[in-house]
Amino acid sequence: MPVDNKKTRAEASKAPSWIMLGFVLGLLVFYTINDYLRREKQTAPQSAPAPVPAKPPALAPQDSLVAMDAIFRKWAVNALWDYDMTQVLFYNFADNKFSIPIEITRRGVEGDYEYFYRPIPALTRPLIPTPDRPGTVILFTENEEATRLREEKQREMWNSR
Repeated sequence: MPVDNKKTRAEASKAPSWIMLGFVLGLLVFYTINDYLRREKQTAPQSAPAPVPAKPPALAPQDSLVAMDAIFRKWAVNALWDYDMTQVLFYNFADNKFSIPIEITRRGVEGDYEYFYRPIPALTRPLIPTPDRPGTVILFTENEEATRLREEKQREMWNSR
């Protein structure tokens, strides 16, 4: 009987078993690393939320000018101009009082002004008396003529009663 040198079915290739072993080892490594990372995330200390500051933080000079400009533009209708110049007093959150005197000059045509801000050591005009309103961050000034007219009107009003 002739001998056949061909491999029989019983002697199949070992390559599929190596592939299966690699797949099983890959799954084992994946689940081990995944479990480790999940435990790390759970045991990591939870940082407490940052406390909300009671007052706004101090602004950088360029930020404070932007904030002042936005506030002034919102309330600019209340300003009394004298030769395109007025003075205002801004609230200082660091001191909790009105302590930032600013001189404002405007240039341009009505309705399209550019405003220029200059810090001054103190106001040279009297403040317009206003009732205390919570949340007010700007006070306006008036010139002597406006003060005289206002006081005159008040006297007339009181005398007419």
